[in-house]
Amino acid sequence: MEKKTFIKRLFVTAFSVATILGVSNTALADGSEEIDDNEISDDQLDQEINFESYDYALKPLMESSQSEQSMSTLVETQIEAQMEAQAASDGKPYAYGKYTGVNFSRYSFKTSKWVRGGATFKNLSCIDMENSSGQSLEVRVYDSTGKYYGKGVTAKGSGWRSVNFESAGILPKGKSYKIKLVNLGSGTVSLKQGTVLYNY
Repeated sequence: MEKKTFIKRLFVTAFSVATILGVSNTALADGSEEIDDNEISDDQLDQEINFESYDYALKPLMESSQSEQSMSTLVETQIEAQMEAQAASDGKPYAYGKYTGVNFSRYSFKTSKWVRGGATFKNLSCIDMENSSGQSLEVRVYDSTGKYYGKGVTAKGSGWRSVNFESAGILPKGKSYKIKLVNLGSGTVSLKQGTVLYNY
């Protein structure tokens, strides 16, 4: 009996060593050995090809997804920085090319509203506004004494609207002007934000 047990153990050990060596050779193979196609069944070949195809298709997809995420994160960071800079400059004049710019926040009104509470802007150039409610607006300009100088009318619809007094040439240089926004539609006007450019 001892002989049979010994032979069994020897057989199991030999089989285990062969299996381990076979696995080791497979794991360390560098692809330089030729593989006999007759040794591999069609199912194994399909499985290998599918796995490799999946592996190669998955890597670029993951890299693309990561680069899109990092690009998206970069864009979000830049937008947040711009919004923070705008919020910081909201109400404070800043250089904008040959102009001085000043931003204003949300405005809501039914009939009319003075931009920045009736503040004056020397050598007024233009006003840009983001209208979210869509009414057409009349942009009236008065000098610091209250004398009316002219107006511009924005197109109906939501989005950015601009009135450029500089290009229209209706405002004499050297004077300070204030801006009054007048609702030409019904309901409440909602402006998300805006910018006044002046001092050119």
